[in-house]
Amino acid sequence: MDFQGITTEMCSSLTVHPHNTNTMQHEKRGGPCWDTVVDRYKDAQNPPRWILERPNDRGSIMPGPDAIPVPDWTATGIIGLESEACAPFATSWIREDGGAALDYDTWVEGASKLYQGKTRSDQPEGVPPTAGVITILGAHHGDAVRVSKSCGWFCSSSGTTTALCPSASGAEQQEATAPEQQAITLERDPFGLEVSTLPQGDGTTLIVEVQASIPLPQAPQVEVWQGAGAVLTPTLAFDGVKYTGQVSLDPQLGLQGQVFARAVDAQSHAVHALDFFSAEPVEPDQLTWVKSADGLMEIFLPAGSLEGEPVVSIQPANRPVWEQGGTMVVGRPYEISSSDGTIGLNQPAVANIYFASDVVETDGSPRLDLYHWDEQSGRWVPLSGTLELTHNFVSAEITELGAYAILRSFEDRQYLPLVVRQYRGP
Repeated sequence: MDFQGITTEMCSSLTVHPHNTNTMQHEKRGGPCWDTVVDRYKDAQNPPRWILERPNDRGSIMPGPDAIPVPDWTATGIIGLESEACAPFATSWIREDGGAALDYDTWVEGASKLYQGKTRSDQPEGVPPTAGVITILGAHHGDAVRVSKSCGWFCSSSGTTTALCPSASGAEQQEATAPEQQAITLERDPFGLEVSTLPQGDGTTLIVEVQASIPLPQAPQVEVWQGAGAVLTPTLAFDGVKYTGQVSLDPQLGLQGQVFARAVDAQSHAVHALDFFSAEPVEPDQLTWVKSADGLMEIFLPAGSLEGEPVVSIQPANRPVWEQGGTMVVGRPYEISSSDGTIGLNQPAVANIYFASDVVETDGSPRLDLYHWDEQSGRWVPLSGTLELTHNFVSAEITELGAYAILRSFEDRQYLPLVVRQYRGP
């Protein structure tokens, strides 16, 4: 919530724990980070369907090096129990090959859509996972729970289950439970569906592009979600290759959110896709920190690295080459773009891409390096970077915007044959 380089604690406005104003959070929002969270996720309806309660409101200080107020920090107040939402319930997922389905994006889809996060290991750290799990919050009876993850260019695997819980309201909601479920096996999607976004101008205009690996009998359905309840539906035009539309974002909600797409082929097979967008206006006279919406890539643009005050975005973006010369993309590639179309930087920037801890817990001696996608050659080009194993990221200086990814390679091992020769004396 605050820029970790210059603050060590989450902030509040209490006298006992005053707000730290020496942060990017304060500079951009003018107040404590919890106020930003409340402003972003408050319900715009009147009367509101839910009210968010900050730790400040309870007189609880924030957690920090000298104070960890666990009892007060974890206490929550719930208003709006008439929503008849299910009590939280866990879901469990495995891949087609029987392995644990980790880092799959998960969302609930019903009268509205609610992103849940990524699936995580069902085992404690250090123990091999048997499944990917995630707890579902805010679902209603009959809602679809979907998980999905890219496996390459026009490739994805996904799964769906249904939220089942008694209709409840008031105090009864606390007793509502979902039935226990066995681990659900995911399947490869019958066709590929790629979604991408690009900010324009001051970042409030967002271009949305959707492309399928097969001809579609009708245009896909696309919804752009920004903040709580702000749903935008672009009108799509087809150019023979991809569908393109645009929406106007509310700058008060922040230039970030999710894009949900659904396409159906001629055999009525449906594929769902989820993409994130996040953009940040460049500060011409100071360092600008830009982070992807999923938190897995970030760049630090020094003052003067770009002309003017464009908006820079980072989003997942696949490329046709997933494997190259004994290397393979780890996670997903990311596209860094500027609203004014600038590619080259006046000064080098620092780029970090994070990876899952299990990437380095494989057989052999994996090497992880940061690569840049070269549009002319259609290949990944390695950069001179550093591997940070404490916090699991690869870092490198970059001199231009574009697509970047972590690629993994294994050190070559040569095994010499052992020749046993029996000596027979004279």
